[in-house]
Amino acid sequence: MSGIDGLNLSGDALLRLRVNSAAGAGYGKLTVDGNVVLSGDLLIDVESRITSGAVLTIVEKTTSGAVSGAFTGLPEGSVVNVNGNDFKISYAGGDGNDVTLTALSRVQAWRHRHFETSENTGMTADEADFDGDGIPNLLEKAFNLDPAAGNHLPVAAAHRGDCLEYTYTRSLQALADGDVFTVEWADTLGASAWSSEGVTEQVLSDDGTVQVVKACVPAGGNGQRFMRLSVTPSAQ
Repeated sequence: MSGIDGLNLSGDALLRLRVNSAAGAGYGKLTVDGNVVLSGDLLIDVESRITSGAVLTIVEKTTSGAVSGAFTGLPEGSVVNVNGNDFKISYAGGDGNDVTLTALSRVQAWRHRHFETSENTGMTADEADFDGDGIPNLLEKAFNLDPAAGNHLPVAAAHRGDCLEYTYTRSLQALADGDVFTVEWADTLGASAWSSEGVTEQVLSDDGTVQVVKACVPAGGNGQRFMRLSVTPSAQ
């Protein structure tokens, strides 16, 4: 649809659009030549994963003046999840008065849910420790912890025969997002001495939100080794 002479949606209205990564076939956008007053619900159809950073215009206002109102439950800067995609909505996008959806990466969406910002800066950066509990934000996400409340690392170690057990809890969402969890060992604390050779893992429990995993690390000649959990975040 294009060239609408004004748009005024009532509280019980529903605007439904289909969007892709770029304008073209299957991409829904309203072009409005007059005032835009929004209320009611927004329903977005997305058939595939949208690359993070992509900006999709769903209402293009061609005349001057700000967009009035907002869709129900979606104020400026809020995040909506559609078919595995997280979008931040703006009513001042494009040239300043368009309605746009900006695709967020998984970690950006996680930051926004917990910190109300998707920026990887300051105290909300991956390596920062927002709540001062000694666990960086990135690991709070990986372990399904609340980054705004003090926590303890959900890990434990034990020595059983030829196996050094390392048990940890990981977020299923982080796993689905593509984060990689690797238990490593070393005989010294040298920076290049860590290895995952010979490590096996067993899922002890899965409640649909987190998994408890037990890793078996070869005990080595003297039955003593350093162990750690390495978490590599997904690029998405």
